[in-house]
Amino acid sequence: MASVGQSSELQSVIALVKTMTNAQLKDILRSEGLAVSGVKASLQIRIINFIERLNQGGDLERYDHLRRVVYATAHRSIPQSLSSHQYRSPSANHSMPTQHQPLPLSAPMTSHGLTSGILPMPISMPFNSGSNSHLFLGRLIFKESPFYTVLQQLTSTVECKVREQTRDSVELRVVLNQDVTSRLQADPNLRVMVYCAADTGLNQYTKSDIAFPHQVELKANLDEVKANLRGLKNKPGTTRPADVTEYIRKKPGYPNHIVMTYALTTKASTEPCLTYLSCKFLVLVNLVQRHPVEELVAELKLRKIISKEQVLREMKSRADDTDIVATSSVMSLKCPLSTLRITVPCRSLLCTHNQCFDAYSFLQLQEQAPTWSCPVCSKATSFESLQIDQYVDDILHSTSPDIEQVVVEPDGRWSNPKADSTSEAGGVTPESDDDDLIEIKELGNTPIKQESLPATSLSLQRTPIQSREPSSTSSAARLSTNKRPASQIVMSIEAPVSVSGVSESQGRVLSASCLDFLLVELVPMAERLAKELSTEDTNPDDEEVREATFFRLESLGYRVGQGLAERFSRDRPRFTDNLDVIKFLCKDLWTILFKKQIDNLKTNHRGVYVLTDNSFRPFARMSMSVRSEAVSMAQAYLWFPCGVIRGALSNLGINTTVQAETGELPGATFQIKTVQPKS
Repeated sequence: MASVGQSSELQSVIALVKTMTNAQLKDILRSEGLAVSGVKASLQIRIINFIERLNQGGDLERYDHLRRVVYATAHRSIPQSLSSHQYRSPSANHSMPTQHQPLPLSAPMTSHGLTSGILPMPISMPFNSGSNSHLFLGRLIFKESPFYTVLQQLTSTVECKVREQTRDSVELRVVLNQDVTSRLQADPNLRVMVYCAADTGLNQYTKSDIAFPHQVELKANLDEVKANLRGLKNKPGTTRPADVTEYIRKKPGYPNHIVMTYALTTKASTEPCLTYLSCKFLVLVNLVQRHPVEELVAELKLRKIISKEQVLREMKSRADDTDIVATSSVMSLKCPLSTLRITVPCRSLLCTHNQCFDAYSFLQLQEQAPTWSCPVCSKATSFESLQIDQYVDDILHSTSPDIEQVVVEPDGRWSNPKADSTSEAGGVTPESDDDDLIEIKELGNTPIKQESLPATSLSLQRTPIQSREPSSTSSAARLSTNKRPASQIVMSIEAPVSVSGVSESQGRVLSASCLDFLLVELVPMAERLAKELSTEDTNPDDEEVREATFFRLESLGYRVGQGLAERFSRDRPRFTDNLDVIKFLCKDLWTILFKKQIDNLKTNHRGVYVLTDNSFRPFARMSMSVRSEAVSMAQAYLWFPCGVIRGALSNLGINTTVQAETGELPGATFQIKTVQPKS
């Protein structure tokens, strides 16, 4: 009776195949990795032969899976009399009762030129029809990234329905076996990552970009996953997968639950889906091998390089062109991304320029937001097209670390203009005093300003002695006005003490502890106001609240910075250039605010300054058990100091933009870019 039932079941499946359209037949063939060429009759015969071969070979699991795919593609429900013959493995029933064990299909996967071999690409079908998640039947393949190689799909592909006004959630269940668990514990570069893509209707035929819904919240085992799931605006492909390795219980057979709550799929569809008014999303969990930047740079060094002879040959060819007048050019030895000296010079084979960028800086930037465009000419590039330039590498090894640029002749000969000017000036150049790397060492815990010290005691040695006022007005006359000199301002972490010689009504004391308490209360207050004011009309997302908080804190800091600069620079000599102003900020103002000087100042002499404080005072007492959580929360405490810096520089006549970040507490880095006034 069993054989009669199986024969009847087989004939029913074959009869259903004969009623399908060409598109449906091709979908089934693609899901099984079979050829899709030929007329309709050829497609039918190919599927029928494959079904009969599985049935006769006794491969009940694959046969049952294919039978389900046929019924699902034809939008038919499986007859009750036939569904009783389905195959269930004991392991599937035990470990994942509501989810079908994926069927491995052989599919070679490559990443940045390395073949990872035959990897399982499952197509999952549910056993439990009562599941709330809608499963995607086709194969979902993502675009390759040099930073990740997909090794194994750990869950079924779940479909996120369109939600225009309401919120919804989907659940993924990850159960690791003993082999995967052991590998995760042994290899720190083996990661569990959540992948998501917009459903464009062509996902089965093309490789998809990673894209999450506009509003999304990810939780793994009830812990919120802190990850940037947005990418760059209007730039598909710049989103990274969400790493949930730290939230997964690495125990064999343990059911890890990953829940993605999402909303506003129509708003996100204008970015990843482009022409679609609304779109669904497809989400799954993959086991991936992460490739660090150091590993990729090592791979760059092993692959074919752009030889010095090739570069010289190309230069000579351009110089011999009668339609082009070749002249010498200046080649910078600094990376346009980090503004630091290049260590591993590379460029794309698609670019025609000789200017290189640093491989480490470029790959680190692409790991954060993979735009894959040349930082010099903005042409689209890829990791496979990057090669090390031997010509520039020879120049870097032939020059000292303080050399910023060289002059390159049309025939490829190069010279060091700084060495020439040094020999003419007797070894001293005007730039030798203002190097790109300016180290400012702490002077110890000495009083910042004392009455017995002159007001200029904290001036930098390079600050000129010219006065801001006409020569007929003396400094003593200016100090005799109602305004108090800077020496009467006292900062102390202890109890405030009045300055001797100044009455209590006239003297004012600035306490460093007050500033600490101000920052502690200011950030939560700004966040609370941003949420309260925005919820009156709309329901804002986290990004909108974050932007409103930043604007409020930065604006408050801007006003404080203007007042500080006005107060503490009025009795100083006139600043001659922007660098003197920045030094005044790094030494005098920073000491007034935070009881110490900036530890390191870097500049490219083209309007960009990087200030590093290795022990930023507001972070000194900040500690948390989870490092990523501490760094994330500390970011908001940098916005007020950003406004202080911008306000102080604006008062001193320099319009700037200021950005800050922290990678390791209690350190902080501030990047200042000057803004040229519009003519």
